[in-house]
Amino acid sequence: SSGINAEYGGTVVEGGTGELHLSILRDRLRSEHGVDCWVRKIRVNYQETLEEGFECSWNDGHLGDIQAWLKPIAAGGENTCSVVVTQGKVSSEFLAIIKSSVHSALCFGPLLGNVVSGVSVKIVCAPPAPFAFEIKRKAELRPIKRSVDSFIKTAIRDNKGYFVLSEPIGQFTVEGPTTHLPDILSDYNALVSQPDADITLIGRGERYFKMEATAPLGRLLGYPSRIGKLSKGRATLTSLDIGKYSPMDRADSVMTVKNFKLGI
Repeated sequence: SSGINAEYGGTVVEGGTGELHLSILRDRLRSEHGVDCWVRKIRVNYQETLEEGFECSWNDGHLGDIQAWLKPIAAGGENTCSVVVTQGKVSSEFLAIIKSSVHSALCFGPLLGNVVSGVSVKIVCAPPAPFAFEIKRKAELRPIKRSVDSFIKTAIRDNKGYFVLSEPIGQFTVEGPTTHLPDILSDYNALVSQPDADITLIGRGERYFKMEATAPLGRLLGYPSRIGKLSKGRATLTSLDIGKYSPMDRADSVMTVKNFKLGI
């Protein structure tokens, strides 16, 4: 991915799926466009998700008493939001602005400020009297949008103990001479701490092999170099893609957040 980021003085910031991808982007920028660039320490694009659900409430001058339930759904899945008004009628624009405010608030998690994913939000508004809201001017929705956005952000921050990081799982392919396969398999098993998990050997012959496997992306940093050293440069990581996100173990999540804040 590519974009202008104000944090870096308006420079173009490139993002990729791994070191190989970023290395290719850097070389192309230099050779094809004469653009000088640098690669900072690679960071994994974690998401944040709920380990378990929680309930919260607040009072709004327009909507009365409001309750919200946040529950985990499939990790890495698209967030969902439902809104119920116990009495009265509301317009579709009104419901849409509340849902939009919720989704906007979920863009900033409480652990690292990353996107929150895999969360279901249900909001129930209980106005003290039959409530009617038909949009006449967009300005009428702004106070409600700010109120919902502020409440959800505060609720997430105050209940950050329910959240863990969700890590991207890399799907990768390694190819090389069969003589180096035992060392590569042994290294992979040590990498994921799950012997022979998620490995598929394709076209394993007397001379060459092709291995497809998965592992948390954070554990694949530096992996191309490791493959090169194990095989004396004869085996290579030929592809790396992001398959899905998976919630981290709480202890690993806490340690990752701590190391990230320390710049490790």
